Amino acid sequence: MKKLFLVLFAAVLVMAFSMPAVAADVKFFGDYYAAGYYSSNYSLNDTDTVNNAGRGTFGNRLRINTVFQVAEGLKLTTRFDALERVWGQEAAIGTPNPSTTSATSGGYRDENNIAWERAYVTFNLGPGFFDVGYAAEGYWSPIAFGNTTGSAGLIRYTAPFGPMTLSAYWEKVKEQEFEPTIYNNGDYDRYALQGWYKWKSGLAGLQLLMDKVETNATAFTFRNTTNAISIPAGYKVTYYEVSPFIQAKFGSFDLEGKMYWTWGEAEAKLGGDDIDIEGLSAYINGKFNFGPAYVGLMFAYIKGDDPNDEDATVSHGGGQDWDPCLILGNDRYAKWQGGRYSSPPGWGSPAGASPFGAGGAGTYDEKNAFFYQVYVGYNPIPKLALKASFTYVKADETLAGYDDHIGNELDITAAYKIYPNLEYMVGFGYLWTGDWYKGTTSTSVDDNYLLMHQLTLTF
Repeated sequence: MKKLFLVLFAAVLVMAFSMPAVAADVKFFGDYYAAGYYSSNYSLNDTDTVNNAGRGTFGNRLRINTVFQVAEGLKLTTRFDALERVWGQEAAIGTPNPSTTSATSGGYRDENNIAWERAYVTFNLGPGFFDVGYAAEGYWSPIAFGNTTGSAGLIRYTAPFGPMTLSAYWEKVKEQEFEPTIYNNGDYDRYALQGWYKWKSGLAGLQLLMDKVETNATAFTFRNTTNAISIPAGYKVTYYEVSPFIQAKFGSFDLEGKMYWTWGEAEAKLGGDDIDIEGLSAYINGKFNFGPAYVGLMFAYIKGDDPNDEDATVSHGGGQDWDPCLILGNDRYAKWQGGRYSSPPGWGSPAGASPFGAGGAGTYDEKNAFFYQVYVGYNPIPKLALKASFTYVKADETLAGYDDHIGNELDITAAYKIYPNLEYMVGFGYLWTGDWYKGTTSTSVDDNYLLMHQLTLTF
C-alpha cells in the first residue's frame, strides 16, 4: 500500500508539472541542500580513543511547499520534507525520521522518511483571512533569534490595516486525552496576539502569548537550562510571554533586536506549594556598512535556572533558525555530526547541566548562556560573500563544581552564487573548548575544528 501511494503521488506531481492549465493554479516553492562536515574532535574529549576520532558526514534534505489556489480568496497550503538522511547509511523499515532521532544512530530509507508537516486552509473573511490546520508555529518575526519553524495545529486570523498588521491565534500544543494510559483532561494550549508596524526603513512588532497546561495524571517537564525542570502531576500551569522586536536601518547602520520576557505560576491542585515561573531572553545586533564591506557586534542573553532558587526558569531559547556559529548552537551541525553535542542529556553536558537544549538527540536550542560576537564581511563581487566572526560563550548559571566558560569560536565562510538560485558555501570553524564540558569530572577536554561545505538550491 505504501509503494502504491508513492507511485500515485509521483504521478500527481508529473501531471502537475506537465499540464499548463493546472499548473497555473498550483505553485511550488522550497529548497534542497547537501552539506558535508568533517570534525577533528566532535566529542571534545582529550583522550586517544574512538570517541575523539575525526568524523566526516554528508547530509541532505528536500523541502517542498505546495499552494493550491482553489478559488479567489481560498487556497490550500502543504509542506513536506524528504530524503533527510546521511549519505551512505541504510536502515530497516520503521527507523524514525531524523528530525527526532540523531543522525549518529543510523540512516534512513528514502522511501520511509517523507514527513508531511503542514496542511492548512487559508480563506478570506472580512478585512483579513483565516489559516486553519497544521501551519507554521514558533516563527513570528523576520529576526531568527527565538524562531523555530516547526508546525502545529492552530486557528489563526490575520488582518492588515495599511502599514499595520494584526493577528490572533489558538494553538493546540499537546493533547493527552487519547493517549493509552491517560483518561482525563491533560491539555497544553497556547493563545497569542501579534501586531506589526512597517515603515519605509524598518519593521517593529509585539507578541503577547499565554500558555495553559493541565498536567493532571502526568508531570510537565520544561527541558530547560542547568537542569530539566519538572512540574509534578496535578498542577495547573499558566504563564505569559511578552516579545517585542525591531528591525531598522539608519543610513549605513543596520539594527535589530528582540526580547522574550516570561512569567507565570504552576498552581498545585492536589496539595503542595505553588511554583513561580520566570524567564528572560534578549538579542541585539548592530552592523555598519562600508560599501561592499561591513563590521558588526552581536549580543544575546538567555537566562538560566538558578539551582539554589525554587522558581522555575523557562526562558525562551535561541531557536532552531538562529545559528550564531558553525559549531556552537548550529542546528545542522548538531543533526549531522552528533557527538557530545546531541547525545543525552543534551548539548555540552556530561552530567546534566546543559547550556543548549537539554533533553536528547538532535538538540539545537541555545539556553542558559551569554553570547558575545564580533564579525566582519566583504563582498568583492556581487556573487561572492566572505565573512569571519569570533564568538565568546559563557553560561549564565552553573551547578556546583562547574566552570562557566563554554568556549570561544572562530568561523570563516565564503559563499558563491553559481546561479541566482544556487549557492555553494565553504566554511571553517575552530572551537577553543571551555571547561564547562568537563562538568564535575576530571575528564580532559580538547579543541575541535570543523571543515564544511554546502550546496543550496532554492526555488
